[in-house]
Amino acid sequence: MSALSELTDKEALLRAIDEFKDLGREAFLEKYGQHASARYFVSVDGLHIDSKPLLSVAYGYQFPDRGPLDVRHFAGGAETRAALARFGYELVVLPEMSSGVVYGEIEECPPGTVFNLDPPIR
Repeated sequence: MSALSELTDKEALLRAIDEFKDLGREAFLEKYGQHASARYFVSVDGLHIDSKPLLSVAYGYQFPDRGPLDVRHFAGGAETRAALARFGYELVVLPEMSSGVVYGEIEECPPGTVFNLDPPIR
């Protein structure tokens, strides 16, 4: 049994969601020493929240004596999906975020057209 399966308090998850909204993504991740998710998110009111950091912080709210759960102690796939489903949330898989510029011909687009391929993450 993984430590993430101990997360059962929906209020703890809602507190973590509220904190993410209040602080913003960058500050939330920095506060807890977390890395940004590349593909796996929770969609809450149109906002994409990094799934593993969110669950880690929620665990810390439920178990303040233990603090946030180290994300290395649980898997990001089925285990994260199951934890979110317990609370009525769905794991959203976005395309891998691109950090570079894409070059090449695209039919019906003039040379020099620049496209932002990163999905908006707030």
